Amino acid sequence: MSATDYVYISAILEAGSITDASKKLFISQSALSQYIKRIEVKLGIEIFDRNFSPLRLTQAGDIFYRSLADIVAIEKETLQQIEDLNNLKRGEVVIGSTDYLSYSLLSKVLKKFNEKYPGIDIRLLEGKTSDINQAALEGKCDFSLSYKADQKPELTNIWLYQEEVYIALPIDNKAVKELNITYPQKEIPTIAAKYLKGNNIIGMKKGQNLRSIYNQLNRFTDNSLKTIIETDYMSLAMKFVSEGVGIALVPSGMAMENRLECIFVKTKPALNSRTIMIHYNSTRKLKKPAEILMKMLEEYVRENFYKREKDEL
Repeated sequence: MSATDYVYISAILEAGSITDASKKLFISQSALSQYIKRIEVKLGIEIFDRNFSPLRLTQAGDIFYRSLADIVAIEKETLQQIEDLNNLKRGEVVIGSTDYLSYSLLSKVLKKFNEKYPGIDIRLLEGKTSDINQAALEGKCDFSLSYKADQKPELTNIWLYQEEVYIALPIDNKAVKELNITYPQKEIPTIAAKYLKGNNIIGMKKGQNLRSIYNQLNRFTDNSLKTIIETDYMSLAMKFVSEGVGIALVPSGMAMENRLECIFVKTKPALNSRTIMIHYNSTRKLKKPAEILMKMLEEYVRENFYKREKDEL
């Protein structure tokens, strides 16, 4: 029983077939098939039920796989304890994060963290909100930086802050002209949602947190918005807005740092705000570097976001 056994079987389960798994593992299909066959012969079992597509584990295969997972977890925890004893001179933190939160929040503390702990490597696991929250639950990352998630007993959530969502409009948008909104802006005006009816909108792909707020905005405009293109990246959505392609939902943090020619507005009725949180699996021991980085994120939010809110009152 080895870590390689676990890696190979996990890859097959995730890919659904030995052929697809071999491509991800950068080995030949025949080499992977022979590897699995050797394990099966040694144990006298079949690991996969080959009558199903995608492949699934047999009962014996499931027992073997869960045992491998336990061994890998023990090895990982042992190495983690050794890293802690090395006084944070070496190690790695894996962070699940959306593209936007990596840009708007994580980037603000990484320089300070790297200066204090130069031997700790940071690895980003980037993806959609739903994917990185699942990664935190499964322990594929030390913690995720994301939005409010469904409550699960093993998932611990640390509240950071709430963020408003604005609408970004091209500077020549009809609503901008009708309401005499000038560019550059000195403040973010609140406009009736009816002024946005019939607009083309740059949508966010399925799994992105802003998608539910898009549905809310569409209801406010009598379902008259037309999704002209979808993207995973808000920075790209902002670029499309500045080029006059359509309107887009934009978090207030991104709006405050925007350098493109856009107009930002709030709507009446108001759109839901977003709750930014840290998530981690509390059934797994947190690495010391991960704990430190989480505390640094909390400190940054207290020192900057709360001060910003106070100054705006």
